[in-house]
Amino acid sequence: MLRFLVDEGLEFALVAAVRRDPDIDIVRAQETGLTNTPDEILLERAAQEGRIFLTGDVNSVVGFAYDRVRAGLPMPGVFIVPTPFDVGWVAEQVSKQAYASGEDEWRDQVVFLRAYRTYGGTP
Repeated sequence: MLRFLVDEGLEFALVAAVRRDPDIDIVRAQETGLTNTPDEILLERAAQEGRIFLTGDVNSVVGFAYDRVRAGLPMPGVFIVPTPFDVGWVAEQVSKQAYASGEDEWRDQVVFLRAYRTYGGTP
């Protein structure tokens, strides 16, 4: 089952929603002593622990993730969470992927979770 490391910029409500399923291994950067840690180090930690990195940061994480791939460094995957986002919808997508796919499927990939729903709206 997939494991996740969540960037500190994402709402705790997302982590809490995913944690409703106790079988899913998801941790926040802050819980592992990585508060205010540069993205490169967060990606390294995610790689060391075999965790998909969840972030809303499209400005730097995408480039750093692909830098790791080009350098031949491990990169278990990045899920970019759209902002604003519907916590329930994103938690559901993360949970589905945790059960429906394996680690190798996301290796070296940056995936943009495309919200079919956003706050107060429809597509």
